[in-house]
Amino acid sequence: MSRARCAKQVRAEAIANAAAGHNGPLGVSIEEKRQAPPRLFDLPSLQKTCGQRWGWTADKTLSVAQELYDGEGKKLITYPRAEARYLTENQIADAPAIVAALTRLRGFAHLEIAPPVIRRGRSGHFCDKALEGVSHHAVVPNVNVLDDLETRLARLNEDEKRQFALICRSYLAAVMPDYEYRQTVVTASVSVPGVAAAEFRAVGRIPLRLGWKAVYQAVDPDAEAEAEQTLPSLNDGDNAMLSDARVEAKRTQPPPRYNEGTLVDAMQNAWRFVEDPALRERLKEAKGIGTPATRAEIIKGLKRQNLLAADGKLVLPTPAGLQLFELLRGAAPALVDPGTTALWEMRLDEVVTGKADFRAVIDGIAAAAHDLIDALLRRSSGTVDLTTSAPARRSGRRRISGQAGNRAKPEDSKPARTRRGKKTAQSSTRKPAAPAAGAYDEGSARSQAPTAKMVAYAQSLARGKKLTLPERYQQDFDACRRFLDEHAW
Repeated sequence: MSRARCAKQVRAEAIANAAAGHNGPLGVSIEEKRQAPPRLFDLPSLQKTCGQRWGWTADKTLSVAQELYDGEGKKLITYPRAEARYLTENQIADAPAIVAALTRLRGFAHLEIAPPVIRRGRSGHFCDKALEGVSHHAVVPNVNVLDDLETRLARLNEDEKRQFALICRSYLAAVMPDYEYRQTVVTASVSVPGVAAAEFRAVGRIPLRLGWKAVYQAVDPDAEAEAEQTLPSLNDGDNAMLSDARVEAKRTQPPPRYNEGTLVDAMQNAWRFVEDPALRERLKEAKGIGTPATRAEIIKGLKRQNLLAADGKLVLPTPAGLQLFELLRGAAPALVDPGTTALWEMRLDEVVTGKADFRAVIDGIAAAAHDLIDALLRRSSGTVDLTTSAPARRSGRRRISGQAGNRAKPEDSKPARTRRGKKTAQSSTRKPAAPAAGAYDEGSARSQAPTAKMVAYAQSLARGKKLTLPERYQQDFDACRRFLDEHAW
């Protein structure tokens, strides 16, 4: 029988005493069920899987995938910085060719997939609507290199072979039949004096058709085999006696530590850590903190600054990281609240839809950054020791005022895209410390004087870092912007 958890010892002991030697009828239900295959890989789910199976860092997973994508003589997979787990509906036509090529390989030759099973819509794998506003579909084998697949595979190192096999299995599973099984649920109700009756329950499964699970069970020795409890043949109403009823004292376990893969997953699903319903929904739409292309770089940057450190397969905050977090949480809690990202996403939405002028939004974000920096300057005392063997950083980074705007999304060199796929102002508008600096890189604005917010922001930086402001910074937009670009970090 399955074990139940009870928080009150007195009740648990009462149930165990009542169950000892209980004899009574069983409730038995038998149902045939089916389970569809898991979704295809996007980059975060690929990083999470590689981290859990092989202890890879998020950066290593991306590097291996990038080599599979554009390595010389390879090009075996589609674009790896994928942000969706669906394929377009016109890729349905590729399925027979991809399946035929993969099942000619020795590792997949035992699989019978004829014809491929096509699942459309959001509950399936091919869905145009799910890809609206998304730049890149799921990571799958490249249909354009199937003619010389064996030759290309010979060029791969061991890590590349492992990851490519993982991506191939994911695709093959997606076009294989459902896993089918017979599930038996057995219950026994035990009367307990003075309290409600307790129900004992056991569940057993008998596989009927492996379906997509065959691709994992046969060729992936690292896959965890699902433990299926077997039950004897039973009929509803059969009498049974309960035995060996006992109370076991247990302690709840804290959530597990992050590895880089699960940390990437937490960044993507940061909405789970936000309580406000509207902000949760917007952060869910925004796909969390960072993008598939930048999350590994964010983690690498935090390690380089000695704010995170590896502990085997796990990633832990360093003492300096914890100290900085506590300082920020005390002086400027918005900087460590993922809901702030959702608020700024909403303001950018208003620019895209024409409900707000981009300069007004930029000024608002600059004002928020100005207030945060002032709060940090007022509240912080001393420095955070970021001693590390990484290359020397620019001066000012050790001070809390310099850390306040640490890069949240290192995408300065590329135009950002909204979740609708349209270009907006540069991604520096999404950063807490220096949104005004890069955001004003507009040809039409360069002939104008800087805004009042830019001037105030420059003056605040000059006071906080004891810097000399450039001549004409109040009249010359470019002069003011260059000062912000140089000193805002």
